Amino acid sequence: MNQPRIARLVSETGDTVTVSGGEGAVRSFPVGVWMLTDGQRVVIVGEGGPLSTATVDGSALVAAVHARWPGAVVLERMPVTGSAADPRAYSARYVEVRDDGSHGEPAYADLSDAGFALGSIDAS
Repeated sequence: MNQPRIARLVSETGDTVTVSGGEGAVRSFPVGVWMLTDGQRVVIVGEGGPLSTATVDGSALVAAVHARWPGAVVLERMPVTGSAADPRAYSARYVEVRDDGSHGEPAYADLSDAGFALGSIDAS
């Protein structure tokens, strides 16, 4: 019998990742960490809050996540329009952040096959 593939939340409420930027700037971002049945981790990085409008270097973000969760798939929650954070999730999407800092569409089918269903958020 096949074992069901599931994702299990393994992070604690209030868990964050800290990213150091230029000129000594340090920013913390909320994270959710899921463990997939195959042992892979998925880390979703939330927006830095309603006053957080500056972009973050993707490679620094991935490095900070991988320092805590090596090899994890890193997904970042991004506003659909503009650069202002949307903490109410009225209009957001998830992008995968790669080691080089570039962003792309998550591998939805692969994540779903491993037990982690994720789609874009659009409450409009």
